[in-house]
Amino acid sequence: MCDNEQILTQSTQMSNDSKRLLITISDYDERMLTFWAKLHGKPKSTYAGHLVAGQIEAKAPAIRTEMEYVAKTEGISVEELESRWLGEADSGD
Repeated sequence: MCDNEQILTQSTQMSNDSKRLLITISDYDERMLTFWAKLHGKPKSTYAGHLVAGQIEAKAPAIRTEMEYVAKTEGISVEELESRWLGEADSGD
């Protein structure tokens, strides 16, 4: 399986486990998000989630490449880096 297929498979598997995030955006961005969501017939929070997920999916290959570089420079595996970062996220980012 090539890297992009693996990322897509991981993305599909993870999409079943929804998470909530609290984000801060400017008043202007919130207004524009409202308009964009209305144009697509979606609630603002739902549409924001689609936008974030789309960007993450588009950037996934670059994220993986950068993670491989960080792991290599730290002398650990990507899996070890993931575990460390996910453990930090569980403790409040």
